[in-house]
Amino acid sequence: MTIPRASHEQPVERPLRQESEPRPRPGCKTCLGMSTRRENRRSTGDYSGVSDANALMRKHQVGECGQ
Repeated sequence: MTIPRASHEQPVERPLRQESEPRPRPGCKTCLGMSTRRENRRSTGDYSGVSDANALMRKHQVGECGQ
């Protein structure tokens, strides 16, 4: 039988991510489409969808759009 040990270490505190939402890049139809879908999700209260759209747009802008 193992004996449980108490941890005396302080918990790790991580800062809350406070970045602004990515903006569509001028002339990029993919960015514009993602932005439109994000706003549609926001208008229906789907904030998980808003977060997903932000992540996809950031990934897109680092990849094919950012080249």
